[in-house]
Amino acid sequence: MKSIKLLCLTLAAVGCIASGSAHASLTAFQQYVGNVDYSSDGFGSTSQSGTISASVPVGSTVLAAYLYTSTFNNPSLGGVGGTLNGNAVSYTSLGLNSAACCGLTAARTDVTSIIKPIIDGGAGGVYNFRITESSSSQDGEALVVVYSNPALGISTVGILDGFASVLGDTTSI
Repeated sequence: MKSIKLLCLTLAAVGCIASGSAHASLTAFQQYVGNVDYSSDGFGSTSQSGTISASVPVGSTVLAAYLYTSTFNNPSLGGVGGTLNGNAVSYTSLGLNSAACCGLTAARTDVTSIIKPIIDGGAGGVYNFRITESSSSQDGEALVVVYSNPALGISTVGILDGFASVLGDTTSI
């Protein structure tokens, strides 16, 4: 029995070593624990307007919603913004990926106040939101909605911010 435990521990240690490091400059932004889950969707177009969605089951309550954007050749985020469902949004920089070309910069805004009243008490399913970009340097958006629902099992949702360095880097969670 002891040799089986030792073998299992050895295999687990080898598996951890063999898995290697993730190549991303990521930092923990938020963590949610309980009867929680999330929806994420992306948007990109050449017209700077369209639809971004969230898929949330009936009976859910929105805990938080964040809209992310990325830009190129605009590290100061000059003119970067837009609308979500007709509401103006402005972004806070998450930093410049200085190892990459083109001045790639990521940014985020809290859109809970826009998303929550639409989803809470709603029919469940896919919720579509109109989105616009105010700068041609914006290169798409991502919508992350974290929600709780009593029908879900206990889980953890973690939101990590950052980007991958083209030179390689390490993140530990």
